[in-house]
Amino acid sequence: VTGNGPEFNNTGPRVIDVLIRDDDRPGVRLARQSLNALEGSTAQYGMRLLSQPSSNVVVGVSTDAVRAAGTDNVEVTFTPDNWDTEQTVSLDLGNDEVAEGTRMVTVRHTLRSQDSRFNGVVDDSLTINVTDDDVPGVILLTNAVLAGEDGTTGSYELKLTSQPAADVVVAIQGDAQATPDTASVTFTTENWDQAQAVTVTAVDDAIAETDGTGLLRHTVGSGDPGYEGVNVGDMPVLIEDNDVAGLIIDQPSQSTVAEGERTTYGVALRSQPASGVQVAVQTDGRTQASPSTLSFDAGNWNQPQTVTLTAVDDQVDSRPDARGALVGHTAASEDALYQGLAGESLVLTVQDDDVAAIELSPRNLMLGEGEQGSYSVRLATEPAGDVLVELMPGTGVNVAPTGCTTEESDTVCLHFTVDNWADGQTVTITSQSDSLGRVNHDGISSDAGYDGRGATLTVNGDDELPDTDRSIFLPLMTR
Repeated sequence: VTGNGPEFNNTGPRVIDVLIRDDDRPGVRLARQSLNALEGSTAQYGMRLLSQPSSNVVVGVSTDAVRAAGTDNVEVTFTPDNWDTEQTVSLDLGNDEVAEGTRMVTVRHTLRSQDSRFNGVVDDSLTINVTDDDVPGVILLTNAVLAGEDGTTGSYELKLTSQPAADVVVAIQGDAQATPDTASVTFTTENWDQAQAVTVTAVDDAIAETDGTGLLRHTVGSGDPGYEGVNVGDMPVLIEDNDVAGLIIDQPSQSTVAEGERTTYGVALRSQPASGVQVAVQTDGRTQASPSTLSFDAGNWNQPQTVTLTAVDDQVDSRPDARGALVGHTAASEDALYQGLAGESLVLTVQDDDVAAIELSPRNLMLGEGEQGSYSVRLATEPAGDVLVELMPGTGVNVAPTGCTTEESDTVCLHFTVDNWADGQTVTITSQSDSLGRVNHDGISSDAGYDGRGATLTVNGDDELPDTDRSIFLPLMTR
């Protein structure tokens, strides 16, 4: 280290201590944080370590209200090799004849190990809700059921908490989201302590939604006064939706259209919306959509609506002749799943039907010697830039000045722009004889379609004489 002050010069290297904070925690990971169980039954759960120990770890499981395998404590051993493999712990819940109601028991996990990080760690996070079996009641052995609209079913079990004096009928009622496989289950004095299963099916609707929730309600009837009308909790059903919000965009009847022509396609929704949906059809200017907005609701969401696309006839000789046209689709709705949703874009090919040309009207004038005549000149398509049409009369024809001359020479010309290209400009000529004459017209422009483009006016000639830039192909005959 060197510096301007003496305290910086000739200082030797220094050692910097770096503190590395380990993010691996010692402890146990429990498969469940809470259990529901009946007094006198066996509760089970899975357990593994949070991180790998350097030596064996013994987890002691204990609580003053639980007898495990006939002893006060149960122990589970993990090694550095199986620390992340879940092991099952079984706890026998003690039974008595005291009506205690439902009580919560906390299960303690105490770790012992030669690995100092694990030794002495205590976890009290597991609780067991123990229902007294001496009180009339119906216990649901599961907190919630998972079912899918794709047909995946869920199930749960229920049983009585004590032996009844008469049959107990538990009626089960579903809702618009979930349906049980049975309307009721019956418990007798013989099977009261045997759990009965109920299979739950999710209602497959057409609505795209975040995973929903159904609810099964229970009503109890019995000749035993203790069970008649006893309160039973509801069973929540977590439903996995199989519907997806989206736009169905059909392929158009024609993928290639000429300017001015039309093609059609259909648009529908993939799922029933919770609110009205407006789909905007957006074009890039090369086509026009009709209608440009489609409206869908819960009644017509799956009925395709027809969109007509018309290729815009722009009267421009485009290069290349075939161009791609993009059509997009965006949804707007108070349904959050459809709001701002973009659908598939369509790509059409628009075939240009415009050809750059210098149009003369008429194309032939019949004039005697010394007679004057006039004709009109215009462009067939809108040019990309200014076009000068140079007029070059042949022998025996004079062209009246037009107020326009080319820079290269004093040749008479006509000036066309993107604003006046379709307006005919009048040219007056004088024939010096009654014989055949011509006036050639040559285009000069930055627009490649018009630069070098030509047309010919004939005087006392054939009206069908071709333009000077068009070739005539004759058949070749051989013997």
